[in-house]
Amino acid sequence: MTDHPHGPVPPRPYGPPATAPGWRPQGGYGQGVYPQRPAGPPQPAGVPGWAPQQAGVPGWAPQPASWQQPPMSRAGYAPPMMPQPGPQPGPQPSSGQVAFTVIWKLAVSAIAFTGLFLAHDAFGSWHLEELSQLGSLIAGVYFLLAAIIPLARRRHLDEPDPFVRMSVLLLVLVTLGVYNLVMAGQLDKSWSKFEHIFTPLALLVDWFAVGRNQETVKWWHVIAAPAAPLAYLVFAVMKGNADGSPIYSILDTSDSGFFPFVIGALIGIWVVALLLMGIGRLHRSMRLAPPPVAGGSR
Repeated sequence: MTDHPHGPVPPRPYGPPATAPGWRPQGGYGQGVYPQRPAGPPQPAGVPGWAPQQAGVPGWAPQPASWQQPPMSRAGYAPPMMPQPGPQPGPQPSSGQVAFTVIWKLAVSAIAFTGLFLAHDAFGSWHLEELSQLGSLIAGVYFLLAAIIPLARRRHLDEPDPFVRMSVLLLVLVTLGVYNLVMAGQLDKSWSKFEHIFTPLALLVDWFAVGRNQETVKWWHVIAAPAAPLAYLVFAVMKGNADGSPIYSILDTSDSGFFPFVIGALIGIWVVALLLMGIGRLHRSMRLAPPPVAGGSR
């Protein structure tokens, strides 16, 4: 140890500071610093990424005033897009809801098939080219398959897309409207009551009270609503009866009332589709409405 005016200098402590090259004591016990690396010359202008940061450095220039403003006040600034949260899954339906939905859909399917088989017994053969029987067949098969969905996918009581559901409903509603209002059909037979009254009303009740996907009807569903009735119209006009006569007298293309009937039917279908969408919106608002407070304010 060397003499020091304030006493002997303590030995250097062990550890990284004492063993670092260039270490020197700074007075107190164990205090040491690393040697400072001398600052290099400023980067010349023109080097990629060079930007002087201090006045007096060669090439230094003050930044424009716009860069001193906050980002949101600069011209052309757009905030970053934040990801929007997706729809949250609803609560899992209870076993009672699943059982009721399955039983209800099977009942609607049974009503549609009952009208179909009663018509077969009355006429002695199938007449699936007629909209009444074809609509009953489509509704029966559709609701029979729809009864499987709550069992296979317990979180979903309805099919994924409401467009098919609305198309089946509109098809049987066309049967209801045309047969009773345009053709003045008879309802004294059991098959006629099932095909033209009971089946359409069962599908209407289903739309009003069962399921939730009627709440998600979109505008393009309404615009495309006449797709199924128009498909049948094209089929019926091209097929006709075996003797060449139209399946229904109102589908005689040579009659002067054919095109007014088609235009009126299209307008009616769009109006009904709008009403069905409105029912879906009402169904959603009623389902999500807060429960009334017991003993409300007086």
